[in-house]
Amino acid sequence: MLAACLPSRGQTALDTTMLGTTSQVCVNVSDTKEFVRLYHEGVRTFTPVSKGNDTNKWLKSFFKAVARLYDTGGTGTIVLLNLHCDTKIWNNTIKQSPLSSILKKNKLLINEHLFTLCVSEKHLIAFNGRSSDYSFALNEHICLYTSKRKRSKQELLADFLLTETNLSAPDSFPGMNIEHCLSTVENADSTKLRSLLGTWVITGKRPHFILTAPAHLREHQQLAKALNNIPFRSVYFKKGKAPYAPVTIKEDDDLLSGGKVSFPTPDHYPLQITPQSKGHRFSPDIFMFSPEYDRQELLIRTFPLELTDKQVAHFHFDNAEAPCRPPLSKYFTSSDSMQVTDSIRGAVFFFDGLKNYVDCGSSLDIQFDKPITISAWINPYKTDLNRSIIGMGRSFTFKIHNGMLTFTRAGIRDTRFTGNKISLYKWQHAAIIFEPDKYVSLYLNGQRIGREDAAEIVTSDHSILIGSNIWGEYYEGLIDDLKIWNRALSDDEVHAAYEQKPHAAEALEKPAVKWFYGALLFFTALFFLFMHRQKKRKKADSDGCISVNEINKHAPKAYKHQSSLLTFGEFRLFTSGGQNIVPSLSPKEKQLFLYLLWHTLRSSKGGVSSRRMSEDLWPGMSSAKAKNNRSTYMQRLRKHVTGATNIQISYTENKKWTLILPPHYNCDLISYHQLLTLFQETPQLSTLNNWLAILNEGAFLPETHNEPVDQFKAEIENEIIQNLTSETSIDLAFTNHLLTQQITTTIRRYDPLNEPALCLELRWLTKSGHHGRALDAFQRFSREYEMMYGEKLNKEMNDLLY
Repeated sequence: MLAACLPSRGQTALDTTMLGTTSQVCVNVSDTKEFVRLYHEGVRTFTPVSKGNDTNKWLKSFFKAVARLYDTGGTGTIVLLNLHCDTKIWNNTIKQSPLSSILKKNKLLINEHLFTLCVSEKHLIAFNGRSSDYSFALNEHICLYTSKRKRSKQELLADFLLTETNLSAPDSFPGMNIEHCLSTVENADSTKLRSLLGTWVITGKRPHFILTAPAHLREHQQLAKALNNIPFRSVYFKKGKAPYAPVTIKEDDDLLSGGKVSFPTPDHYPLQITPQSKGHRFSPDIFMFSPEYDRQELLIRTFPLELTDKQVAHFHFDNAEAPCRPPLSKYFTSSDSMQVTDSIRGAVFFFDGLKNYVDCGSSLDIQFDKPITISAWINPYKTDLNRSIIGMGRSFTFKIHNGMLTFTRAGIRDTRFTGNKISLYKWQHAAIIFEPDKYVSLYLNGQRIGREDAAEIVTSDHSILIGSNIWGEYYEGLIDDLKIWNRALSDDEVHAAYEQKPHAAEALEKPAVKWFYGALLFFTALFFLFMHRQKKRKKADSDGCISVNEINKHAPKAYKHQSSLLTFGEFRLFTSGGQNIVPSLSPKEKQLFLYLLWHTLRSSKGGVSSRRMSEDLWPGMSSAKAKNNRSTYMQRLRKHVTGATNIQISYTENKKWTLILPPHYNCDLISYHQLLTLFQETPQLSTLNNWLAILNEGAFLPETHNEPVDQFKAEIENEIIQNLTSETSIDLAFTNHLLTQQITTTIRRYDPLNEPALCLELRWLTKSGHHGRALDAFQRFSREYEMMYGEKLNKEMNDLLY
């Protein structure tokens, strides 16, 4: 499999002093004097041991010593982990100790940003079994990998990993040479370092905290130092705005992680990984961890698949209402009278248990060497003996065996799980997921009832039979909505398939009832919308903010997830029903759509010519081949976009390609341009606030990286920085602290080392009397400047204040 090394654009440089980018020892302590000695030897992470009935007394002494060192000691983030003591005793003792106010204040300040804490600065945080005013919940932020126990989804999302050096973690990963890693470090126990590197590789998380006893401190400090000298790459998996887990890796079935994931990347070694998660796809879906991008973090987005993705068959038997996929009429049915009407599910198929079945032939494109999923609604009249729902030659049969769901493969290998009986004369949802050389899983009514190891299915050229199999095990009863996928659905997707309303059942609803409930929902929504707006108006007036009457008529509309085209934050294209269709577009279709949008809204000629489009999107191709590509992708884009959103792709009389948005459509890029033009012509605080409201949604197309779009992004970024650092914007911002924060935050999103933004922040902080915070901001900027440019900032803070 080929994969190009990803460019640095869109990646984030990680500060190597951050808590999440370093490894350090975590020492078990049992004595106050021992704790003080360890602190002065550079240890900053501690876990006090339990002392039975004396634990309360010991923790009081320990917390008192921690408070004293925190007040009088030097820099360094102190981390307290409760791995051994009773959770309630831990919290109660902190509550009565001098640490209570410190930890409570720090927790409010730090909140969720633990990963970005600098170990060289002064912080104090605590972790306990569950969250309190003083401690963060342990497994919300730290994954405990000290045994082979199953880790929770919450732990997989965690920023940090705590581990030991005596684990027999795998020491290999496809493409990785552990020995090469070991050869690059000195003065460290190679056996224990190999164990830590194996843990890092198999979990996808750096060993942030290495648990040890005081007697082995020196040895473990050497190990931590060795790990910190190894180059690494990091990935942040996100679904929407939240971290995502679990994630598996195609190259290694044992890896299961998520959230922040990293791997060591020693010189001369690129590591390719392909992330996977049932029911989701990733963008990008394959990437390299290569040494030249050492200490870089890449944001990888994950999107839920449509339930119909890779669905190769859907037999709902409602030919009168809508054809099946593929059409049922092309297949053989043993009787023309098999379709009946059910009071719950509408048109269904009846199988008499004697001779009725459907022969689908061998034309269905089912790939048995890859995962498959089969589901159906069944209402059996008999469950004794063997009653086949669907079968294919000797390859498999999905059936009921003496009242239990059963999956049989070649060689009469049966998978069934006791205690899950199928009911007579009742609709039930049955599903099976087969993953070759992994698992076979059975589901009943949306819930997994069991899973066991499986080999592979023996492929066959024989027909797929619904309601029977090659042994003549006829099904008796009703079947509806039989579906087949060429992929393994996730547990959530199986449940979603179970929850889906049948097509026929919708048609059976009485129009009057549908109208009544539709009207009720409509007026209820109007009422709550009115109350919400009234509440917002009152809050704005009471806070002394801009009055509603002052809001300019060009202010952006409240973008709901319907009939909207959004480019700030991420590219989203919502239908009138609120469905985002962007995940269903191919990368080239996205590029083409954004290209047309840009030239429609920003080009002085109001569109783009075919020749210019070919040169930009298909460079180097012959004109004939570029034309063919353009025609193909235009047709695909029209099919996916126009039908769903009514956005038209037009070729105008002046021979320009343009997008035509329906009048009701909201587009943040249009509002951005209108508000910017208005502010440039008539600078007002209200206009600037409304413009910033769009920018606060996030960067412009942050997850889209290709040559033409990168040019558009650069133009927008320069435009934003130029206007926010203008004298007019700075003067307005200097009158309002909240506006100052918004402007500086927005500028730094595009230019982290922007001096005008720093000047604005420093002037406001000093004017407000926050001289300490101003100094911290200046010092942080100076450190980042030196790290980025390799030289010190040639200015003092006073130079930026006046």
